[in-house]
Amino acid sequence: MAYVVFAENQLRARDRLLALQFEEEIGASANWLEDTLGCRIQLNESALSEDEVVSVELYQPGWVTRVGLPLAASRSDIRRRAEAALHSRRAR
Repeated sequence: MAYVVFAENQLRARDRLLALQFEEEIGASANWLEDTLGCRIQLNESALSEDEVVSVELYQPGWVTRVGLPLAASRSDIRRRAEAALHSRRAR
């Protein structure tokens, strides 16, 4: 199981519960990884669409991948989108 390090979570200042939900679902999405996974969750106040207000950056040495999510994303959507990003990164 991966250990996820949240280097930044800008949601904490806005909504602590929402921040924890994002962290829990991202952590669960990486449960198949064996290494440490870094994560930054940032608010994109200048997003052109409500669908990408939250930027999730997932990284390990040598690679980084990003996922845009709505602020009101469901827990299952957060997990599904993070899993998809991690699996697509692994396929490279």
